[in-house]
Amino acid sequence: MDWLTGELVTQLGSSVGVFALSIFFIKTFVNYQKETIKSLVDEMKADRQQNKELMLREIDEFKDAVNKIDSRLHYIEKILEKQ
Repeated sequence: MDWLTGELVTQLGSSVGVFALSIFFIKTFVNYQKETIKSLVDEMKADRQQNKELMLREIDEFKDAVNKIDSRLHYIEKILEKQ
């Protein structure tokens, strides 16, 4: 009976060890994936913020250009009215 108990403990020990190691690797992989995805999301947020700032700058430049054209047209109208 002692031999059977020892053999059973040895067999269970190695399978429990493999099972524990498998869980460790799975948990490590899941944590790596979670960190990678979080990093990608943070990078996308930063890109979106940068694009938003760029778009606002472009809108301001467009407004300035329209105002310049409008003031020039207004000036031309005044000259034409004098003639």
